[in-house]
Amino acid sequence: LDPARATLPGVRIVTEAAKGAAIARNRGVAETRAEILVFLDSDCLPAADWLTAARATAARDDGDFFGGRIDV
Repeated sequence: LDPARATLPGVRIVTEAAKGAAIARNRGVAETRAEILVFLDSDCLPAADWLTAARATAARDDGDFFGGRIDV
C-alpha cells in the first residue's frame, strides 16, 4: 500500500478489514464526497491509462455507471 500512496499524492486510499468486495465497495461509497468514484480490486492489474480513461468516460456524462474490459 505504501508504494501506491507514494505514487498517487493527494489520493485517499481507504482499506476495509472485513472480507468481501461488496463490503469494501460500500465502505468506499460511505467514505467519499467525490463526484467520481472508481473501484479497483486488489487482484487486478489495471492498464497504465485506466484512471485517465475512466475520468474521460465520466466527463462525457452519458451514464452513471461504466466498466472496462477484463482480460483473464
